[in-house]
Amino acid sequence: GYEHSCKVVSQAFADPCRLARVLDCGATVIAAHCGTCALFDPVDYYPNFIRMMQRYDNLYGDTSIMTSLIRPGSLKRLSRESESIKARILHGSDYPFPPSRLPFLFRTGVLPQQRRNPLDMDLRIKRSFGFGSGYSSLVLELMGVEPG
Repeated sequence: GYEHSCKVVSQAFADPCRLARVLDCGATVIAAHCGTCALFDPVDYYPNFIRMMQRYDNLYGDTSIMTSLIRPGSLKRLSRESESIKARILHGSDYPFPPSRLPFLFRTGVLPQQRRNPLDMDLRIKRSFGFGSGYSSLVLELMGVEPG
């Protein structure tokens, strides 16, 4: 997906289809933002991400920046995908950018316990969308590290 937190060479690199060559070689790849876009981005790469996920078992996606105000609906959209796709979604926080709680108040409550730590709040919001059981630890498995 598009990157807005730093300078990039070209937003065309946000298209998940550009990952095909390395995926064909067998590399494990994590696609940032699952190809989602902000409200003002000209192209929505999310459909390309889903097609690539259906084609490649070695492709994963992360949920970084999906609790921001500029990507409304991204988590809901992703949560409606098949279980085989949701099982390859990893937690990403995009720290130091804090989550925007306002769009998710019905999921978190007005005064949740995790409100002091933005990373805990980010994870709480994303877990409420029902991603796979290994959602927050799958990245460790991919790196060969045992959680604990």
